[in-house]
Amino acid sequence: MEETLRLILEKLNSMDSDIKEIKSDVNGLKSDVNGLKSDVNGLKSDVNGLKSDVNGLKSDVRSLEKHVLIIENKQSEDSKALYDGYRQALENTLEIKKDIKAIKEILDVHEVKLLKVK
Repeated sequence: MEETLRLILEKLNSMDSDIKEIKSDVNGLKSDVNGLKSDVNGLKSDVNGLKSDVNGLKSDVRSLEKHVLIIENKQSEDSKALYDGYRQALENTLEIKKDIKAIKEILDVHEVKLLKVK
């Protein structure tokens, strides 16, 4: 019977040792899980920061779109004004050429008259 008790005691001691190892392993796992939780919280924070950055970029893009439309409209107005100015300059040039031609014809007539008078 003493032998049986000794065997039981050894088994209990062995089980106690195994339980302590399991507790140690569980504590290690808890530590790992806490580290993972901390990492996940860090990732959540990073994702929230990225969301904020993306929202800022969206706002910037909308603002740029408005500015591009303003520039396009202004450019269209400027192009029309430039074309009108070109058209007016062309009309004036054609009118001046016509006037010069008329003056030249008058000069030719006067030159012929002067030659006859001499």
